[in-house]
Amino acid sequence: MLEMPDGCRRQFRSSSFIAADVSFIRAEIDNHPSTSDPNSYAVSVAEQNLVSLDEIRSGAVRTYQTQHFNIMYGTKTRNFSYRHEASLNVPWNTFIAEVGRSFESAWQIDRLILEAPMPYSGSSGRKKINIYICGTGMPFIENGDDTGCGASGADGIFVDAPSVQEGSLTAIHEFGHAIQFYSGGFRDRASAGPIWETGAEWTAFTQSQTEEYFLVGYLSNLENGPLWSNNRYGSFPFMSFLFEQDKTRPFLWSGWTGNLRDGAGASKEDWTETFIRQAQAAGVYPSGYASFADDMGWYGARLVAMDFLHQQALTDIRNSDLAGNVYTSLRANGVGNYASSTARPLRQWGSHLIPLTVNGSQVSVTLKGATTGSSAAWRTMLVSVGADGTPRYSTMGKITGTGSATITLGVAKHEKMYLVVTATPGAYQSLGWQPEKGAVTGAAFPYAVRMTGATALSTPATKCTSVIEGVDGMNLNYNTNGRVESNVPCT
Repeated sequence: MLEMPDGCRRQFRSSSFIAADVSFIRAEIDNHPSTSDPNSYAVSVAEQNLVSLDEIRSGAVRTYQTQHFNIMYGTKTRNFSYRHEASLNVPWNTFIAEVGRSFESAWQIDRLILEAPMPYSGSSGRKKINIYICGTGMPFIENGDDTGCGASGADGIFVDAPSVQEGSLTAIHEFGHAIQFYSGGFRDRASAGPIWETGAEWTAFTQSQTEEYFLVGYLSNLENGPLWSNNRYGSFPFMSFLFEQDKTRPFLWSGWTGNLRDGAGASKEDWTETFIRQAQAAGVYPSGYASFADDMGWYGARLVAMDFLHQQALTDIRNSDLAGNVYTSLRANGVGNYASSTARPLRQWGSHLIPLTVNGSQVSVTLKGATTGSSAAWRTMLVSVGADGTPRYSTMGKITGTGSATITLGVAKHEKMYLVVTATPGAYQSLGWQPEKGAVTGAAFPYAVRMTGATALSTPATKCTSVIEGVDGMNLNYNTNGRVESNVPCT
């Protein structure tokens, strides 16, 4: 991770640097050596009680151990996972050793870079995390364990061979769930379920920026916000944004370890409530949700140029032909007047990214709120992006209820300009899980716009607005594709 002259932080692959830069970076790493974990971790199978010590001693279940993990697998070499590795011409022992290296790498990065609360870090009885490789004839799995099981993680991790190939996001993601579980937070709160996936996917993408289908889904549903449950796997840029900022980084994980609980240990709040409560107590968000609103206004504006730690990787994924609905149109209401989309209404901390066609030397926008319900508020900014992806930002307009604010930004040649509007209510709504095929949960936050110096995109909301002109995109927008999570062709 590097901090650029303008203060932006970026993460690059080492292969993108020239040899002299690589040598300099290695020298800096040598000057700031990381500290290894000096602790020992014992083998224990009691946590899940799925494998017995007798089965291990007899050889019915085999094990491979690293400092922090106990990898277990069956001995039926004609079963699913064995066959998969054989089809790749990878010796089984080589595969198992690579699984161990992948998980150990995730452990070190989560501990040293992402500053996660590691399992058993506060315990004297430290234990290895159990990893079960299915499709290998594990005795506790029915029908001889000859099928894949995908991947899942909590107190233990369950994976099949295809899901943990070298470089896979899955291993990192599932270990993220193990960290979350052993933090003790939100284990028993259904409404906190979506943030489990957002957090785990954030840890995974930070370590391995590979093609990310779920991100495109989130970018196609920005109006519903990063906490909407259908966005849970793709909204990790929200976590990345909070991690990049020195002021908010400490509260990403303390939300898991410090959430309010009752006498029996059950969670009494969602992750966002914990995050904002702790940040307010520390003086980071002195006005609570009203202060958090300013950060979310910036977050929405930065989505235009993917102005985050992994800008290039995020931009490349956004520019796929699946991203047919990154942008939102407004409803024209006379010259220079617009109303927000009713087909794609703003929800809690959701954003509208609206392309503009400039026709003057300066763009001026007055945004007026159209509701006072649910502690309605908005943040709005103009963003102008150069051909090289560098953004310029206007000041931030802040609106409460039916109030208004005006923002302006000068026009520059060879730049594209956008209006961004983010819903920033002053009270939290616990959205829970989105009912299948149902209307999007949560209050809507409509608004009106008066604009000079430009016109806003005002095509029908059902028409895709592909990032790459001329590309036939796919519609992943839940509000306009028939309320399905799969993609359908753009109209």
